[in-house]
Amino acid sequence: MKSKKLLLSGYKITSDENYINNLFPIPHELNIQLADLHYLAQKGKESSIKKFVRLIEKYPQVPTLKNYLSVTYQNMGNRKKANEVNHWIIAEHPNYLYGKINLAAEYWQNQEFEKIPEVLGEKLDLKALFPERDTFHVDEVIAFFSITVIYFAELGEIEEAELRMEIMKEVYPESPKIEIIEGILFKAKIKAASKRMVENQENNIYIDIEPTKSGNKTEMPQFNHSEIEQLYTNGSGISENIIVEILNLPRKTLIADLEKILTDSVERYNYFLNYDGLIEENSSFAIHSLIILGELKASESLNSVLNFLKQDEGFLDFYLGDTLTEIIWQILYNIENKNLDIYLKFIQEPGIYSFCKSAVTELIAQTVLHNPDRKTEAIGWFKKVIIFFLNSKIEDNVIDSIFLGSLVNNILDIKANELLPDIEKLYQKNIVDLFACGDFDDVQKLFREESLFTNKNEILSITETYNKINSWSENQKNPFNDNDEINDDYEYIQNSIEKKEPKVGRNEPCPCGSGKKYKKCCLNKN
Repeated sequence: MKSKKLLLSGYKITSDENYINNLFPIPHELNIQLADLHYLAQKGKESSIKKFVRLIEKYPQVPTLKNYLSVTYQNMGNRKKANEVNHWIIAEHPNYLYGKINLAAEYWQNQEFEKIPEVLGEKLDLKALFPERDTFHVDEVIAFFSITVIYFAELGEIEEAELRMEIMKEVYPESPKIEIIEGILFKAKIKAASKRMVENQENNIYIDIEPTKSGNKTEMPQFNHSEIEQLYTNGSGISENIIVEILNLPRKTLIADLEKILTDSVERYNYFLNYDGLIEENSSFAIHSLIILGELKASESLNSVLNFLKQDEGFLDFYLGDTLTEIIWQILYNIENKNLDIYLKFIQEPGIYSFCKSAVTELIAQTVLHNPDRKTEAIGWFKKVIIFFLNSKIEDNVIDSIFLGSLVNNILDIKANELLPDIEKLYQKNIVDLFACGDFDDVQKLFREESLFTNKNEILSITETYNKINSWSENQKNPFNDNDEINDDYEYIQNSIEKKEPKVGRNEPCPCGSGKKYKKCCLNKN
């Protein structure tokens, strides 16, 4: 891969507005009309065609006019005519860079990517394309690198595309084209990530999870405190007064009631799953119970909580949704963060859902980030986990590639370099999900790099926890449109083909390479 310095070597960059005019002289009487002509081209009106044709006949030596004619056809939706003009420009003005870029963009739209180097040169290097020139206008540089970013992005060569994206930002950070090309690059990264994910899934090892054994009960259990029944009729927007009222109940009987809710969530799972009138307000009782147990720091309830987390994926998604990956680690932290051996036993049990185990390793990592003096203890805990999986067999139903990828990420969070030799053994055994943080070489690189973001998550108050969950509920009512089209002001790449792109799941690692989950990183930048 070429360096930024090499890609920018051999020429100067100017912002002199007269530079292009000097390369392709434009008579004064035409030059004063260019701004209006540019506007007409962008509007894409059929009435402008005759005007451009007349001007081209009068000034055949000016390639800009043909370029505007191509843009006009493109914005009218007449790609065939636009393409004909592009080839005309190349034939009559072979040294006109924008003509080459238009033609390359045409090949992009036609998905004829192999033809782009035929137009822009095999090296895709600006100086190599025009060796006789020692200066380029900044708009030429941005336009050239825009199409090369797109080219490499479409080929899935993301590093090459990102390198040229960085050059664009350095050369002209205010360019409106940057946001457009970043959007195209981001989609390409998701596409490449989805492809890697599919490839990795074929090699991953998965566990078998026993279906949740639900009963036939339909009636709510009897509670020590009638106030508890309010947890069955209120969702994430539950009144703070109700929570305070419940927290003020006698601790022992309150905890017994909260544990009874967790038992009820299992026993009546089938009932709620098939309940016609199910809404958020009458299906949030389990998460209410968990949050309140966390607020009470009810270590005596840890076994009940862990038994709840031993259920199958459908059950956990039904009751917890996004809270599983966002909130559960904190609930466990509040309930018990001293006796880590309990969590070791949980991790070692067969048939535990990947993200429940990941909540535990997130808890251990956050314990270190909030209590740095416990790092040695946590490293010892992580080492025991790794040794357990190294000594396990597939038939034990504990080896879980997705969880092990998450485990490596949590070890990275606390920069436990001492565990690198053990992590390498996991990779040698081919049991780590490569989509999570790459191969072992990538992991070594991540250990050496300084993180650009903090891995330390805030410990939320109970009010903040509910506010966070409530904001998710609101977002689900008004989800962003995955198919929003990028408004592209790039003269030729203005009406780019809308493609159905593969999606990355909210709980999967972000394709940007940050190591965060997609929903915590780039989801809202799409």
